[in-house]
Amino acid sequence: MKDYIPLITALIGIFLGGTIQYFFGRRAKKGEWFDKLQSDAYIDFVRGVTGVAMAQRFCDPKAEATSAWLMLDAKVRIGIYGTPNVAHAVGEFFDKYGDMSKSEDMKAFVDLMQKMRASVVGQSDSADWTALSRILFSKDQTDAQAPHAKLHTA
Repeated sequence: MKDYIPLITALIGIFLGGTIQYFFGRRAKKGEWFDKLQSDAYIDFVRGVTGVAMAQRFCDPKAEATSAWLMLDAKVRIGIYGTPNVAHAVGEFFDKYGDMSKSEDMKAFVDLMQKMRASVVGQSDSADWTALSRILFSKDQTDAQAPHAKLHTA
């Protein structure tokens, strides 16, 4: 019987080690999956917003409707998968600004993008506000005149 004790101990160790590894691996996969859903929602939101703005600029109602649906879908997913900070910021953006017709609207959009970026990349990587503004609008929105684009959707 004493000869089997090391064997039984080894088998119990293997079983426990495998079980623990399985659960930690599963938890890590679930976190990666959630992060992807969150990032996709943020990216689709930006695609929708920019698509609506571009479609309005070029008077393309079909493209505007398609982009508005993408934006609406992304808003719903942000409500589900987004961080509380980003979900609140999206709601506030559409409540107070949301049509990109004034410079303040565009500034608020850059602020929203910074929150999305901080949510995905991390707070330690706070992108330069001016750089984001130039990436999004090809100019610094500190004193810029905004193009007219109405983003309000259902």
